[in-house]
Amino acid sequence: VPYTAVSPIIDGKLKENIWQHAEQVKLSVNNGPAAGQNPASPTIVKLVWSKKYLYVGFKCFDRNIHSKFVNRDAYLWGAGYDEIEVAEMILCRGNDINHYFEFNFNPRGVLFDLKIKWKDGKKVASDPSYNSHLRWATTVEGSLNKLNDKDKYWTVEIAVPWSDIGMSAPRKGETMRANFYRCDNSEDIHFSAWSPTYKSYFHIPDRFGKLIFIEKL
Repeated sequence: VPYTAVSPIIDGKLKENIWQHAEQVKLSVNNGPAAGQNPASPTIVKLVWSKKYLYVGFKCFDRNIHSKFVNRDAYLWGAGYDEIEVAEMILCRGNDINHYFEFNFNPRGVLFDLKIKWKDGKKVASDPSYNSHLRWATTVEGSLNKLNDKDKYWTVEIAVPWSDIGMSAPRKGETMRANFYRCDNSEDIHFSAWSPTYKSYFHIPDRFGKLIFIEKL
């Protein structure tokens, strides 16, 4: 993940020059027979870091963008997954996979965030009362909740203060555990991930990937 001394405008557009030089990863199908392959609705995640923030950008390709939840900390998965449309990231407190933070976003810009603790391979605490101080914005290239047209993609642009995830700014060369996910049911429900868990759920800390903070690409 490259370093930047320039702060982007958090407007959801991902147009600034720093995003052109960011580290970029593509998500793969998370589970099932196609696990590890390219999903029907691709997702690109971009990352850069500064002394104050970890910057994350999601670009979620989608032919039918829909989203009904409008309140902070709404359960964005919806009843029976009928409204699911989520970009999700898990950020650990450094390399401590037993203490991590989950952030979920929908195309309307609604955020659901919580703090999670594991012990001896089991989830022992989940705190949805946790409210982060991150800055974020979303944009939709297409229309929202219209079924008779074809959309292109939606984006999320995020600035995560290091203090929000219990960290100081990393030094160059240091590492951090994380994972990035997408939930989508534009045509059929599918789940994708940067580091696939190969299970029907995302919370497998041993499968979290590793970010390496560098000066530049």
